[in-house]
Amino acid sequence: MSSDTDLEITAADGRIEADQRRNSVVRGVLFVCISVTILTTLGIFWVLFNEATHFFRSSVGDC
Repeated sequence: MSSDTDLEITAADGRIEADQRRNSVVRGVLFVCISVTILTTLGIFWVLFNEATHFFRSSVGDC
């Protein structure tokens, strides 16, 4: 009877470990997605800022 209980505990431990691995993978993927989103947004604003300053410098220089 104790061997059945040991098998159930071992199976439960295996499921918990699988859930923990899955959760860590999901957290890793979410971290990468959020990081890429933030860096892309910063890059877009950086390009827009540089283009705006270039446009205003060139328009002031034409006067």
